[in-house]
Amino acid sequence: MSDLLDDFRDDDAHEPATELVYGSVDEFVREYLRHMYTRPVAPGNARYRWAADWWRYPEAVARLEGLWRSWEHLRLDPATGASVWWRDHADHHMTCF
Repeated sequence: MSDLLDDFRDDDAHEPATELVYGSVDEFVREYLRHMYTRPVAPGNARYRWAADWWRYPEAVARLEGLWRSWEHLRLDPATGASVWWRDHADHHMTCF
């Protein structure tokens, strides 16, 4: 019976999962993202400020989770992955913070 079910299973399910660089969104933020945004806050650019307790805000958690997951996926594209991540993900979401 299981041989019949194998025909309906997704072939990708049999491939080994790609190992993540960061084990959680928290690790991604601490180890990578916060180092990418080191601009000083001044009167002209103080519209948005980073909340040290970002994990308490559902929208921030959801956006950062998306940034982390998309970064993990796009890092595997050596040609344009980094550029696509910045343009389509980081630049878009980080203007919300």
